[in-house]
Amino acid sequence: MSDQHLLYFEDRKALLLPGRSYVAGRSQDSGIHLDDPGVSRSHARLTWKQGDFTLTDLDSTNGTFVNGKRIRKAVLREGDTIRMGSTVLRYDITQEGTEEDPGQTMIIENKLARLSRETDNQQIKEEVEEIKRIIRHDKERMARLAYRDELTGLHNRRSFDDKLVQEISRARRHIRPLGLLMIDVDHFKNLNDTYGHQKGDEVLKGLGAMIMEALRTEDFPARYGGEELTVILPESDESQSIAIAERIRKKIEKRSEQNFGVKVTVSVGVAPLKPDNPADKDREASLIAEDLIKQADSCLYNSKRSGRNRVSVTPGEQE
Repeated sequence: MSDQHLLYFEDRKALLLPGRSYVAGRSQDSGIHLDDPGVSRSHARLTWKQGDFTLTDLDSTNGTFVNGKRIRKAVLREGDTIRMGSTVLRYDITQEGTEEDPGQTMIIENKLARLSRETDNQQIKEEVEEIKRIIRHDKERMARLAYRDELTGLHNRRSFDDKLVQEISRARRHIRPLGLLMIDVDHFKNLNDTYGHQKGDEVLKGLGAMIMEALRTEDFPARYGGEELTVILPESDESQSIAIAERIRKKIEKRSEQNFGVKVTVSVGVAPLKPDNPADKDREASLIAEDLIKQADSCLYNSKRSGRNRVSVTPGEQE
């Protein structure tokens, strides 16, 4: 099945065809018509370039925002939220016949924005704004619960699984490198048994912060489960992935005793993706993700078996 590129907004959706260009604006002639006085007549342009849609602001009066940040030009990624005027749009990439509902919350937000524009009653406008603030606060809270690990502040297993499939699909589409790290705290059970689970939680929380410090903006760290952490590394080949893994390992080895009052080390397994692997040509990204996780886990096992506190890109044979 081929990919579909979709824009969800208000109670509608627009199918974006690769190779085409679209103007979004208030003008009736716009390819994506937005009935919103806060939107300029020709507000922004969507252009297909090198396998992605790029969003460019057309010197609009109120600006174009992607994920809350005002942009001049931005390459869109699956799940990005776009705002023009008071209209919220969501960009998604799905396979034919599998598109999801954009979510009732986004539809309600846009209906509230329209109500606020169309009424002259100041009290109603103020009440609408209060409802919108409550919705935004609730969305942020639910997002933290749904996609973040409460202890470490890293992404959780659910968001990791979704992100890995997305990044594998993107890497294969553009024939770009991708790396995966599996990180495990050495002798973590002994640490818990000796110092208590509270100390173990303190260590995991601190390791999450250290890992974040060692990563690039585009990297995606998550808590995989227990004391096992993972990092998705877009645009990273084998040597780059190993370098990042070593940076993490050395930072933890150097700073752990000062930060936690106890020496802590980690073992790391590195699994690079081969995006143009002929054997994967007709396979689903989810199945490739499962294999990549197994490969990283096997490399992690090799690091453990070889003495711990090291990085391995060579799979080990588990007993």
